[in-house]
Amino acid sequence: NLIACIIGTGDWKNRPITVIDATTLSKIAQIDGNFREVRISPDLTKLAVLEYVREINAPRDDESSFRLGSGCKLKIYDIKTGTLLYEAPLLALDDGLSWTSNSNIIFSSLRDVALLQNTDVETHGHTYGRSYAKEGQFPVDLFVYDQISNSVRSLIEGQDPQFIPSKNEISFFRVNGFYNRDLWQGNTELTNPRLVLSDIRGNEVAISPSGKKY
Repeated sequence: NLIACIIGTGDWKNRPITVIDATTLSKIAQIDGNFREVRISPDLTKLAVLEYVREINAPRDDESSFRLGSGCKLKIYDIKTGTLLYEAPLLALDDGLSWTSNSNIIFSSLRDVALLQNTDVETHGHTYGRSYAKEGQFPVDLFVYDQISNSVRSLIEGQDPQFIPSKNEISFFRVNGFYNRDLWQGNTELTNPRLVLSDIRGNEVAISPSGKKY
């Protein structure tokens, strides 16, 4: 009976998170910041959030640049007090995040981590999204963050992870061409994932609690 939501204020630099008791509609906590994503932990004690830092860019040519995505800090807060507990050592992209049953967090980021650290690339002239780059030029992978060891490791190419508790599995997207995405699914280590749906012309998916409907 908990709702965690990002509040739009009209100021793109101020997007706080509010945690609400869904039964009484009373506010439990508010965390100030510029947040893009929020997920409640399976044990209902923590929030995993993506807090915006800066746009990640790469040069395209002398007159244009690639906009690779929004770089965000992955943070974990106590859901009742709003206290910051952990912060991942790698910037995430604003391409989804998900808890797993063992309280690890899966998120998306650029495979080439040097791009995340490059703050000197200025946008000039035209800017282009990742879809305009050559195939494989800027791959996006799924990473897993272990809050206890404060460590991050890569899993597999993909983005927008979602945990399916009834199956203890993770679903995720892979980009397939300019407009299409393929939906994949596998165990939480994402070894030998299977293709579920091809050529999805959309950016979001919701999975039923049973894991049988999309």
